[in-house]
Amino acid sequence: MPDYANISNPLDMTVTLSYDAEKFSDALTNIMMQNQIDIVLIGYTLLNHIDDPCIYYMIDAIKMAKEKLRDRMKPIFILSFMSNTRNQEALEKLIELGVICLPSPYYGLKVISNIVSK
Repeated sequence: MPDYANISNPLDMTVTLSYDAEKFSDALTNIMMQNQIDIVLIGYTLLNHIDDPCIYYMIDAIKMAKEKLRDRMKPIFILSFMSNTRNQEALEKLIELGVICLPSPYYGLKVISNIVSK
């Protein structure tokens, strides 16, 4: 545990995992191996201007998971927390990997609801 993490300043490990492509890939792989899991939903707002390299680690992690799982790969959805213009380069890389990039939460959750209810 980092020394700055304490009861007044909790550590969000979900974001920390996004900066380590190998660990993120292992987590995706382990989740997708579970029979009761049908899809993976990642909450992430892909902005037009990227100041933080997190999305590139996530793209690498998804690519590694896809190589490990092959035909056992399950659909991955990315749900933005808000509607905005997205970085085209990162968006194209995600789409190439088969990641479904949903619109804002209102419409994105409607899409997911329609998919899982069928």
